[in-house]
Amino acid sequence: MTQATLDQTACKPGWTKTIRPPASYTDQLKRQQITDYGYSDTNPRDYEEDHLIPLELGGNPTDPKNLWPEYDNGKTPNDKDAVESALNRAVCDHRITLATAQQAIATDWTTAETALGLNQPTTTQAAPPPAPASTQPEPPAPAPAQQEPPSNTDPLAGKYRAGEFCSKTNLGVTTTATNGASITCRRDGKYNRWEY
Repeated sequence: MTQATLDQTACKPGWTKTIRPPASYTDQLKRQQITDYGYSDTNPRDYEEDHLIPLELGGNPTDPKNLWPEYDNGKTPNDKDAVESALNRAVCDHRITLATAQQAIATDWTTAETALGLNQPTTTQAAPPPAPASTQPEPPAPAPAQQEPPSNTDPLAGKYRAGEFCSKTNLGVTTTATNGASITCRRDGKYNRWEY
């Protein structure tokens, strides 16, 4: 996918269905990655095998480096899905380029809209009514999985799980994972991940 082919790909309704990998592939990969990443919750139903760069933004459909088990406790759609849709709309409306959207979501999906100046609510029709307006969207999904309230001095505490992608700005940072364990953002090949 390129900027020139958007109308035939990302901006064409139903296009992602034509390239989405089968569940037989993603389910097997999800089970393997849950083990590889050492997740304490090993129930595959609590995770969505998600694309770091989503299909609607030109992400590779089958590359394991672009896929990871995203904890969502069975919540569909999850909070990242709303961000993906917002970035896709911005790309298709020519408010941002495809490459810019890809870079922002790969760096840190939780700040992608703010980083790109979109600052629109990231809710879907199926989502509950939004909280009062905020100047910076904050994904609420990880909160139920926390065992302890996040520390006031550590804004990252309780927001991430080992194995999830982390931003370049967090490289070397250590924080508390959603399960209470200590995790550090480290380089893993081409990407950065939270690791024990």
